[in-house]
Parts: sequence; structure tokens; C-alpha cells
Amino acid sequence: MNRILIFLLCCMVSWSAATVTVASSPGNLLGMLGTQRVAVSAEWDQDNRDLDDSKVTSNRYWLKGTYGLFDWLDVSGAGGFADFNVCTNQNARSFSFESHHLTFGFRGGLKMRPFHQAASNVSTFLTAQGSHLQAEEFRGPDTPNKLSWNEFQLAICLAKEYGFAFPYGGVLYSVVDGEMRWDGSNGADFRDPGALAFAGIDFSLPSHYVISFEVRGRLGGESDEVSFSVGLSQSSK
Repeated sequence: MNRILIFLLCCMVSWSAATVTVASSPGNLLGMLGTQRVAVSAEWDQDNRDLDDSKVTSNRYWLKGTYGLFDWLDVSGAGGFADFNVCTNQNARSFSFESHHLTFGFRGGLKMRPFHQAASNVSTFLTAQGSHLQAEEFRGPDTPNKLSWNEFQLAICLAKEYGFAFPYGGVLYSVVDGEMRWDGSNGADFRDPGALAFAGIDFSLPSHYVISFEVRGRLGGESDEVSFSVGLSQSSK
């Protein structure tokens, strides 16, 4: 119970910091770091999503640091860059947005392991994370097109260790909140809550490296609402 209370408290701190606010992936689940251990990760994440009358595709590139607060709780923070492609039909007007340069974003998250059975190497994980991304496209000195993207995720998954492989799968609840502005003033706000299923696998490599692969899809969504993540991390001994 104490662990759950600490995790919920940290989630509240993470949410308030997080407009700061997932992007992205719940991945890199290979066990827990352990108390006072550190890991550094490089991640690529592609997100495909339908928002009302808009189709959004983005690539995110993250450099993430993770610290083990307890043997059952890790905290992480990341900075990185993203590009966006948006096709929308708002207010009976077609609008296309493509950021031609990478823009900065940031992300924070928590990972908790409330259950672990050593005999079968089965674990349950809870994760919470939020991200903020913002992009601009200039078609003239006074007419910037802007996109602001905030996302918060809560996820639960089941994982089992098979030697050097660590497959996992679960469900997550995601809330995307943001706005699009074009021609300086016109635009629209959007909010998109929804449930997604995800599955992935981590591979343990020599010298404390881990490589991760993950796929996510919206439950009941379109076939093209599928996202991918790839990551490489190294932890301290």
C-alpha cells in the first residue's frame, strides 16, 4: 500500500511538471534499475494518430536519463527533438503543416513494479509519463503556423523474462491536448483521450546494454493508427 501511495504522489508531481507533460513509449522495461543506479537511453519514436478531422504523423528523437529511487521505482526525464506532418480539414478549409526543422521537446516519467514472482520471472509494471512538443512552420515573416502537443499516459503491462529476452504487453490510457494555429490567427484546439494496446521486447546485451522494440495501436481505431519505438540504453553497474 505504501508503494502505491508513493507512486500516486509521484504521478501527481509528474503531471504538474508535465505540462511538462507521452509521448511516447512505455518501453525499456527490462527489470528495474535498482536503488541509486543510473541508465542513459537514446530512443526513436514514430506516432501516427487521427485527431477529429486531422491526421498527425510525427517522429521524436529522445535522449533519456533514468534513476532508480528504489528497487521497485524508477524516475526518468528526457529531452529531444521532433518533426510533425499534419493534414487537416478544419472549418471547411484544408490545411497542411510540415515542420521542416526539428523542434525541441521534453518528457518525464515513472515506472513501478508492484508485483514480481522470482520463480517464474513474471512481473507487472505500472508507468506514468508526460511530454510536451511544439513545432513551427514559417511560410512568411508574419504568418507562422504553429502546433503545440501535450500528452499524458498511464499504462499497465505484464512481462516475463526468458534469459536475455524480456517480452511484454499491456494497455495504456493516453490523453493528447494541444492546439494548431495557422496564418497567424486561425486555428483549432484539440483533445484526444483514448485507450491503446502495446507490445514489445527488450534484449539484454553485453556491457549492460539493452535494445528495445515496441508497437502500439489504438483499441477500436483505424488500421493506420499504429506507432513504433526503438531504443538503446546502457545502465551503470
